[in-house]
Amino acid sequence: LLFFQKPDGSVVAGDEPTITIVPDTDSKKATFDVILPAGVTAPCTVYLVHGATAATDGSKIEVDVSPVGFKKLDELVTPLTGKVEVVSGSSVGAIPLHHLGALQCLTLVNYWENAFTATLELSYTAGDEWFYKAGSKYDLISESVTNIGSGTTPWQEVSVPATQAVLFAQWVMPNGNIPPVIGLKAGSLVSSNQKSARSAGLERGRAYHLYGSANYYHTGLKFAEPLVWAGSNIYWDGTQLTFDETVVDAGAGSDLKQGVFFKWGSLVGVSPSLSYVTYTPIYVMGGASSWISGTTPYNSILDFYGANISGGGQTNTYLNDTQQNTDFMYLTSRGDICKYLSKTGAVEGNWRMPTGADFNAAGIAEHAMVGWSTNSLPWSRFGTFATVSGAEADGTTLVGSGGTYTVGHAVSRFPASGYRDHNGMLLSIGTYGNNWSSSIFTGTDMAFHMVFVFSGFYPVYYFNRRYGFPVRCVRE
Repeated sequence: LLFFQKPDGSVVAGDEPTITIVPDTDSKKATFDVILPAGVTAPCTVYLVHGATAATDGSKIEVDVSPVGFKKLDELVTPLTGKVEVVSGSSVGAIPLHHLGALQCLTLVNYWENAFTATLELSYTAGDEWFYKAGSKYDLISESVTNIGSGTTPWQEVSVPATQAVLFAQWVMPNGNIPPVIGLKAGSLVSSNQKSARSAGLERGRAYHLYGSANYYHTGLKFAEPLVWAGSNIYWDGTQLTFDETVVDAGAGSDLKQGVFFKWGSLVGVSPSLSYVTYTPIYVMGGASSWISGTTPYNSILDFYGANISGGGQTNTYLNDTQQNTDFMYLTSRGDICKYLSKTGAVEGNWRMPTGADFNAAGIAEHAMVGWSTNSLPWSRFGTFATVSGAEADGTTLVGSGGTYTVGHAVSRFPASGYRDHNGMLLSIGTYGNNWSSSIFTGTDMAFHMVFVFSGFYPVYYFNRRYGFPVRCVRE
């Protein structure tokens, strides 16, 4: 839409021109003819409105800045405005455009095998609306909101195909208020967590990203809380057990290190190879700790087999807890191996073992297997799951099969490292992926771990604590 302001301040609406996209400009430039309405001559000011309705009463140019609820990003038209002064004897030239509002983007993941369809909205119970409501008008002449609407936001029904993620966006014009604590609603579902209040209001011309998911059973909704996963499983570097804090070289597969194995709650690493080697910590209270390599018999390695609590489950933090990470525990080579490596300086920062729930963004039931698919989220399969032979004792062998775990924008790969059974027998390198969690199962002999094979995966499986699995740490 074009509008023309005469030198006397009066405004005349022009015809709606036909635009032609300029090639190779990513649809960000277009050409069109500007035809002056009858009675309008240069000098004058030309105003342009794109993607919104607008009208003039002869003195104002009011643009409808009502919010637009969530739509697929490619279906959303974002309002743009611009103006240019035209002097006598010259052409209109370029009209630079500016955003009138901001985008609130939401990548919504559907973890189930059926489509997820619901009316999607952001909700809040305290604080003020952070954008102008439906019916609001913005005047291009005075560059101010001339009518503050009171209508409700037209939230849209959206649909996410089975086991896929879709990017949606809503358009709003910020009103200067700071967004409060917000939740996510989809039909009758309300997110189990919330996003904290922002420290500042939204700015025009910017996009703000959120990540959410509907669980595997379509009974729960939550904002994604991506963890910072270590860049590899724990391995032996020649002098100590350690891990890559970030992915050093994904192209070369640095994140696919097999890793050494641990009995649940043990700090003693065991080689994932036919050559049997153990890596034992020498803990010094208040001093420099060290490591020794040897051949400690598997059944002599201490663990937490026999520990018994009620209320075990995938959210349990047993191995993370202070009681399991005391000097006494470390002197017996037991505790959270990730916390131990953090405390003794093998890595920088604070790390912990993941809980069972940390592997289970989809909210799948404990001990339930889910089959892979090409769109499997949050877990997808890579590689052929062929048996790997000749693994190195230090856990640095790169295993080319495994599972990719995607939560929000965080993506981590886990190799099919194999394992040792309760007697220490080495099994299934390349065909089984396993990683211990810190979560204990009710009783004396089980704990939670993540496991996958070629045919599917179990995000939270409970198994014998004397088995040896790799460990992938997460940042605290």
